[in-house]
Amino acid sequence: MSGKMLGDFHMLASGKWMPLWVQQKYHPTRVITLTYQPFILTTTAIFTYHEAKVNTRMRNLAGYILFFLSSFAATILNVATSERDGMAPFIGICIIAAAFGVADGHVQGGMTGDLSLMCPEFIQLHQER
Repeated sequence: MSGKMLGDFHMLASGKWMPLWVQQKYHPTRVITLTYQPFILTTTAIFTYHEAKVNTRMRNLAGYILFFLSSFAATILNVATSERDGMAPFIGICIIAAAFGVADGHVQGGMTGDLSLMCPEFIQLHQER
């Protein structure tokens, strides 16, 4: 699912440069997962409960816009703090990771919903031969 891969790519990319940015005081790579997962699970649970009322295309669009804004916010936070460590950049990273989780929660279910509405002829089954 391409929607899920976008969020995973951003989280992996931010996980690579964050230990250099927040220098071993707060262990950001551990906190990303702890911040990210509750938000994705909560968002997915809310959209699962309100499944019939939500427009799937708007849900996907909102998720991708939030991915873009979160990526942009991570860049702005990096530039604004001049790659210094401390509690303020750490809290900023946690907020951005939470935004990534909400965006991923939007996109995961939305892409599955869009694929379920497609004609079966358009969905290609990959089998090993």
